[in-house]
Amino acid sequence: MINVIVFSTVSDVRPTIQIAGGSTWSELQVKVNEAGVSTENMKAMIRHNKTTLENGGAIIPDQDFTLMVTPGKVKAGTIN
Repeated sequence: MINVIVFSTVSDVRPTIQIAGGSTWSELQVKVNEAGVSTENMKAMIRHNKTTLENGGAIIPDQDFTLMVTPGKVKAGTIN
C-alpha cells in the first residue's frame, strides 16, 4: 500500500490516504474527495517531482508521496 499525504491550499483537512500500487489518478481522486478534500476545479500535483495529474488514467507513483491540491484558476484583482 502507498501512503498519500494530501495538502490543499483551500482546506484545513490534511488526510493520509492509502491506495494500492499501480492505481490511477481517477481512483485516487475518488479517495481524496471521500476524505473531505474537493478536487473540483482544482489542480493536483505530486510534490516531489512537480508532476501535475490531469488525465484520469495517469498512473500514480508506486511509493509514498505528497499530493498538493491548489485552485485550477486564480482570479487576479486590484486593491482599491
